[in-house]
Amino acid sequence: MTNLINFGKIICSVRKYGENKIPQSIFYEVIVEYQIYGENSAGLYDYKKHVEICESLDLIKQDSGNLVLTDEGIEYYNSISTNAKGEKIIDIITEDLKNKIIRKIIQKKEFLEKEFDKSTVIIEPIDGEPCFTMVAGTKKKMNQNVIELLKELDLISFQKTKYEISSKISDKVKKPNAKPLSEKQLYDILKKQQEVGARAEQLTIESETRRLKNMGVEEIILKRISRKSKSDVSAGYDVDSFEGSKIGIKHDRFIEVKGTTSGYPVFYWSENERDAAQKLGERYFIYVWTNIGKANEKLSSIIKNPHHEIVEKKYEKIQTITTWQIDWYGDEDSLKKYNH
Repeated sequence: MTNLINFGKIICSVRKYGENKIPQSIFYEVIVEYQIYGENSAGLYDYKKHVEICESLDLIKQDSGNLVLTDEGIEYYNSISTNAKGEKIIDIITEDLKNKIIRKIIQKKEFLEKEFDKSTVIIEPIDGEPCFTMVAGTKKKMNQNVIELLKELDLISFQKTKYEISSKISDKVKKPNAKPLSEKQLYDILKKQQEVGARAEQLTIESETRRLKNMGVEEIILKRISRKSKSDVSAGYDVDSFEGSKIGIKHDRFIEVKGTTSGYPVFYWSENERDAAQKLGERYFIYVWTNIGKANEKLSSIIKNPHHEIVEKKYEKIQTITTWQIDWYGDEDSLKKYNH
C-alpha cells in the first residue's frame, strides 16, 4: 500500500543517482534492495504501483527509459527533512510534506474522480451538516494504494461502517447519491448553519475590535463595529467595521463572513455578495473561519477585494452552482382539463 515513505524513497533514489534522473532498470534494482522502517509494500510489483501514483501526481516522469524528477518532485525532495550530516530522513513525515501532496491531489481533478466513480458515495447529514461518505464495501473497487494514501493524508477517515470524505476533496465526487432527508434533518442542517454563521460573525467582531484597539482606536469607535446582517440581510456582507488608518464618521471596511466546522476553507459566495464586492472594491473583505465550535477555531483567510482576486483573476478552484428563475404563465387548457 502506498504511503509517503514510499514517495520519499522513490524521489531520493532518483535524486541520489545524479542529475535528477535514473535508468528504470537500475532504479528498480536499487529501490527493492533495502527496506525502510514504516514502508508498507516494498516488492518490485509494489514499487511499480507506487511509481504510477508519483507519475499521476507529476512528481516524476518517464523519459527515454529513465525516471526523471519534475520541478514538483525536486521541490518535494527539498522539503524532506535532513539530519546533522545533511542526509535525507525519509521516515519523518512533516505537515509540509503532507500539505504538498494534498495540494497536488486537489489540483489533479482526474486523479480522484476516476477512483470515486468506482465507489458509492452518499451525501447525508451528520451532526447537522451535509457530509460525503463512502460505503465501506464499495471501496474494494478502488485502487487500494490510493485509499491508503488518502487515509494517511486524512482525506478520508473510517467512521464505524463507512468512510467519511474530507471537505477538501468532496467536490471531486461527480455523482453522489443523496440520502433521503427528512423535514427535521433539513431543519437541523439549517439551524446548524445559522449557529455557525452567527459564531463566525461574533468572532469577526472580536477580531476587528482587537485589531483596531491595537492601532489605538478609541473605545467609542470600537463600539460601532456591528453585525450588518442583523438589520439588513440583503446588504451583501455581514459586518460593518473601519479600516483604521483614518477613522471617519462612516464605516469603510465591509466584511462578508464565512464559517465552517471543517478545517478546510471552503465557502459559498452568492451573486448578491459578488455584486456588493464589485461595487465596494478595496473596501470589501471576506473573512474565512474554520473549525467553528471546536477548540482550534481560527481565522483561516482574509481576502481583500475578492471580486478582483476571484473573478477578475479567474481563480481556478471554483465550482459554479446554477439556479434557474422561471416565469411560467401556465396553460389555461391544461387547467381546464385538470378541473374537469
